[in-house]
Amino acid sequence: MKRLSAKEAQILGAFLFVLIMALVAVLSPENSVESTAGEKLPGMEAKERFPIDINIADIQTLELLPDIGSTKAKSIVAYRETHGGFTSLEDLLNVKGIGPATLEKIKEFISVNQPKQEQTQDTINKLDLNKASLEELIALPGIGDSKAKSIIEYRENRGGFDSIEQLKEVKGIGEKIFAGLKDFITVKTRSGKMRTPATSGPEKLNVNLADIEELQKLPGIGPVLAERIVSYREERGPFKDPLELRNVKGIGDKTLEKIREMIDF
Repeated sequence: MKRLSAKEAQILGAFLFVLIMALVAVLSPENSVESTAGEKLPGMEAKERFPIDINIADIQTLELLPDIGSTKAKSIVAYRETHGGFTSLEDLLNVKGIGPATLEKIKEFISVNQPKQEQTQDTINKLDLNKASLEELIALPGIGDSKAKSIIEYRENRGGFDSIEQLKEVKGIGEKIFAGLKDFITVKTRSGKMRTPATSGPEKLNVNLADIEELQKLPGIGPVLAERIVSYREERGPFKDPLELRNVKGIGDKTLEKIREMIDF
């Protein structure tokens, strides 16, 4: 056998070294983690196999999904807590910042397992419109940043909501959006108790004697309209019937219908 020269031996040794390093890099289990389709995602430990259940995954795990960063991960968790969990992958489209393109990127890495306890309207923790924060309102279906701010502005101007139907008076919220979120919201009185219909008929408010503070508690009547009612009354004399309230700027048939059975003259 021909003996290799020093130069040939050096070249052969370098080649073998490169070959060994390449094999180590390819076979190393630490480079990535297999997905359901045999793909691998960086940054995941080997024990964290896909798909992940979006009904139990924490923020840190969700952040590792393609195109899902800290903000979207937090929005997913907030939506899940508000609605009692996801029922399908398509529910993610209701989460702020997640559209069809993002869902397409992550759908092979996620799954939805139904909660052990079936969610009902009674088990879901409904959001109180009179106490909800901006972030909580944003998490509601169909409510983004702009509508959430409008809800809070309406609440502050009117001194709070008296019923969930009053939400339809907020700019940008129509029948379709209201229908999609009505099962997830509630309205409580300032004492924290649920509003329930009176059984013996509440005492009616005399609009000719009531002050601004009393008037603004009527549904659909906030501080501004209450002040206009008092000003109208002082300038033109007592109201004679409910229809006369329509002469007050800002009070139309819709508002009058809400308070008609609650007022007297």
